[in-house]
Amino acid sequence: MLIPPGYTSIRSLKAILVNRGGTVFEPQTLQQLVDKGTFVVGRPATVQEKIAEMQSRTGFKKLVCMVQFGTLPDPLVRKKLQLFAEEVMPGLRAL
Repeated sequence: MLIPPGYTSIRSLKAILVNRGGTVFEPQTLQQLVDKGTFVVGRPATVQEKIAEMQSRTGFKKLVCMVQFGTLPDPLVRKKLQLFAEEVMPGLRAL
């Protein structure tokens, strides 16, 4: 489970653990991570929907996105950040 320290309240962490079935410390496929909600991927509307659903279930107040991982090249990271800012974030402002 990827949760940055200091960004999750005790109440939210408890809700996350209940909704995800606890923590997992074994190697996982990308599909397993997506199925558990650890990774959110898809078109902007899909990403908005998944983030809104998780916020509704857990009550989190701050969202920390990690869009760079592994060997993802800088231009792709910048493109993803711009897409997120322009097409996903506006739909999340009401949360």
